[in-house]
Amino acid sequence: MREDTMGEVKNEFMPDYNISAGCVIKDHANKLGMSLSALSERTGITEKEILSIYYVSTPITTDIAAKLASGLGGTAEYWLKIEENYRDLLAKGVK
Repeated sequence: MREDTMGEVKNEFMPDYNISAGCVIKDHANKLGMSLSALSERTGITEKEILSIYYVSTPITTDIAAKLASGLGGTAEYWLKIEENYRDLLAKGVK
């Protein structure tokens, strides 16, 4: 919790852990019973790219986000926000 400029206490979520977009994608795919090749086919993202995202080597781009939204659900903005949150927390030292 923190106080704003008016002295009011605000609840603010401050996680002490960080989850990459790759982990979220892998979780979605597992819940759908999808293999790597099925995920690749369904999203139009190569297996190599998916693995690179899984291992946080490749960030989610607008193109990839649109493909994930089409193949796994949600919106492109949802997938981009997961990536943004991950990178922001990483910059703050949350691993």
